[in-house]
Amino acid sequence: MSDGYTALAETVHRVDALIDEARLNRDEVLDIADLSDRTGEPESVVKTLLKGHPCRGEEYDARVIRRLLYLRETRRRPFRGASHFSREGTQVSWEQIAQAGQITRQGLSASVANSKAPNGRSLLGIEDFFQVRNGYLTATAPKALRIALELVIPSLESTVKIKEMENRLGATVALRMPTEQVKNLTPKQIDLLTAIATDMIDRNTQP
Repeated sequence: MSDGYTALAETVHRVDALIDEARLNRDEVLDIADLSDRTGEPESVVKTLLKGHPCRGEEYDARVIRRLLYLRETRRRPFRGASHFSREGTQVSWEQIAQAGQITRQGLSASVANSKAPNGRSLLGIEDFFQVRNGYLTATAPKALRIALELVIPSLESTVKIKEMENRLGATVALRMPTEQVKNLTPKQIDLLTAIATDMIDRNTQP
């Protein structure tokens, strides 16, 4: 397969393996609505890709304009002067988007009307304005989903490590720590914690 499908399949396989290892529910871990928002793809496309099926192809320009319209619709200012976005609030103006992309209002209007993507530099400015990763507007559907899934892997790896630590120590040492602190541990930190706890238990059980 091409167009990013092979890389996506490998990432999905990795995520599924971690979900199984952690004994978690796939539907709960992979929030379709969240993945849809992170990729700029409809939920139906995300579901199709997660099943290992290819989705309908889309021209570059059409994809960019579609996602630009999606960002303008879903990233709103909760109040005047706000530096962050939310689902509720005032829709940003095309003038503001044009300024972010360093193009004229008329130029941006023509791009949207004719489904013709602005140049790469303008797209980077627009992505920065909407506070999304660079490449959000341009990535193919399989590539966008692969990137979104890769962000899930670290927390899954940590969950697996925590469960391994609990099994090895025969006691939920990690649960004695604040929940948020446990979630923020990296796999290496969990390995270190396991080694320290194991050593302490060994010392206390020695005659």
